[in-house]
Amino acid sequence: MNKKVKICGFIGKKLNDLLENNNEENKYESLIYELIDKILELYFNYNVRAFITDCEIGTSMWCGEIVANILKNFPREVYLYNILPFKNREKNWSIKYQKRYRDLIENCNITAYLGEKYTKKCFQMKEKLIIEHSDIIFATCNLDDKNKIKRLLDKVLKKGKILILLDIKTLKCIEFY
Repeated sequence: MNKKVKICGFIGKKLNDLLENNNEENKYESLIYELIDKILELYFNYNVRAFITDCEIGTSMWCGEIVANILKNFPREVYLYNILPFKNREKNWSIKYQKRYRDLIENCNITAYLGEKYTKKCFQMKEKLIIEHSDIIFATCNLDDKNKIKRLLDKVLKKGKILILLDIKTLKCIEFY
């Protein structure tokens, strides 16, 4: 693998519509383990030393928290950057998620806001910045959503970047170069 240090951007999926069967607890646990394995693989096999997240509820938050835990052990080697669509994004979330969000932001090396308030394009701009500043995009998604996958493939591959998709139903990864 290339020795050049790389940056990985997370594009996540909300968890409330992630799991459709009755065995949710085991599925969540399996998903977390798959995310941990993939992030460690990015660190060791792809030489990723910087990660970009948006701290959104769901897999982006989980990925950010996993990297924050790595930061505790390798603070000089790993960086966590945070791109938020607007300030006070969390104000309508539950107390539990507000706390997780703020804890995660405190563990980020840099946090940037795209604006003071919500705009119609703020989430698109956030995703565009994550893609532009990353060498590898790690996205969790439902592979049944063909239109979303096609748009993501077009955005990422046109820029000559690596895309790794983790299917939330099968927990299998697909890599595109």
